[in-house]
Amino acid sequence: MQSLGLLCLCFVLAGCNLLNPAGQQEDQATGELRLSFTAAKLYPARTIEPEVDLTLARYEIFGSGPNEAAFEESQDPGGGLFKIGLTPGRWSIQVDGKNQDGLRIGTGEVIADIRPGVVSRQVVIIHPLEGTGRLEVRISWPDSILADPMVRGSVESSDGQTGSLDFVLAEDLLSAACVDTLAAGYYKVSLQLTDAGVPVWGAVDAARVATGYLSAVSYPLVAEVNRSAFRIVLAEAMEAPIDVTLSGARDVLAAGESMTVIAEPGEPVERYEWYLQGEPIEGASDAFITLGESLSGGLYRLDVLVIKGAVMSSGYVVFEVIDPGAGGSAAGPLVIHEIMIDPKSVKEGDGEWMEVANVGTTAVNLQGWVIKDEGSDAHTIQDSLVIPEGGYVVLGANADTAANDNVPVDYEYSGVRLGNPGDEVLLVSPTGELVDVVRWGGAYDFPIASGASIALIDPLLDNRRSKNWKASTAYYGQWNMGTPGREN
Repeated sequence: MQSLGLLCLCFVLAGCNLLNPAGQQEDQATGELRLSFTAAKLYPARTIEPEVDLTLARYEIFGSGPNEAAFEESQDPGGGLFKIGLTPGRWSIQVDGKNQDGLRIGTGEVIADIRPGVVSRQVVIIHPLEGTGRLEVRISWPDSILADPMVRGSVESSDGQTGSLDFVLAEDLLSAACVDTLAAGYYKVSLQLTDAGVPVWGAVDAARVATGYLSAVSYPLVAEVNRSAFRIVLAEAMEAPIDVTLSGARDVLAAGESMTVIAEPGEPVERYEWYLQGEPIEGASDAFITLGESLSGGLYRLDVLVIKGAVMSSGYVVFEVIDPGAGGSAAGPLVIHEIMIDPKSVKEGDGEWMEVANVGTTAVNLQGWVIKDEGSDAHTIQDSLVIPEGGYVVLGANADTAANDNVPVDYEYSGVRLGNPGDEVLLVSPTGELVDVVRWGGAYDFPIASGASIALIDPLLDNRRSKNWKASTAYYGQWNMGTPGREN
């Protein structure tokens, strides 16, 4: 089952003569369509969810082509689809996502040209249905606690658009509520409760709004017992908030790995409280916490609350746990496709390189993108570097073919070394989004051999899984093997 938010479906379109086993004959005037289904990463909204189930349970796939040619298929999320005998020409493919109740909750489409003897890869993105839904937030507190209560709230969409939430106090002054209409999507919801202008409680939560449905949440606050991972603090005056920074966090953990995160407040505090996905972590009351070993694959948010008298402040980090034995997807339109980790007979600083493939439908300019590891290595691509649709670029430590054993480097980077036997390389967009990551060594048993690059068997496979990689066997220079700049 996959949670709907953003779904990438990778299409392989081909002339059938390229895919036929040797000796098997088929009509050369038809084409083939291969679809594989994978879910893209999304930050999960844990607390405020719509009243409809947004878990994908079924794909309905519709194709229409030349001369009224058409097909319809129904497919489980965990499988793939392979069509043969398609009439060459332009095809329109629409994929509708439905939940367990048969309700349509997402859709996407792609235009594909089917040509005999030619392989074409397409990507269709299934989005939640466009439109508006409602967000309802209710906050209540005990009697005789607040003399002059007021609730303020705001929302921020995933693209940075902000707006206010207008709360209405109940006549008994023991609760407040807000119902607002918002465009479908993900939102950060910020709330603050004050008493005579003094902040006494606050929260930041994630919300998902679905077209035509209500997303509702209630915060029943109490004065003494922390029943909902939040606490009301009563005071005559509040001091300035405390700045909190977190160090030691990693963007990505392998399943079974741990990390130690340290909270560094701007001044001494009295105590610490830690939360994972909004739930308190039992026994965690120090300035640091070690976690990760028992977590399953997925995205996590870690919050820390620091308290000094009546002052509460917080900080958070988001990280991903990747299970190399679990299913998943390659990162999306841009994929780290081949890596030379241990070149032979040349300096490693000269012979290291990596290849990025574009399996999307449009060209991508890598200017402003970052290649890095989880340590201090990082390089921002300074020049215009366009990867065409279905194309490749080679990023190398040295562009001199005489020094790198004949590697056709498209862009020379600095400040990044590919560690052997273990390291990682991350591909980060100019907006800071982690688009792809490949880790080797330790729990990731990649086929690393001196003088041979590791190559992804197919760009549509999950490049986080070592079984989907192979050691290259074709020489590109005098000493080293690989296929830089071309299909593996």
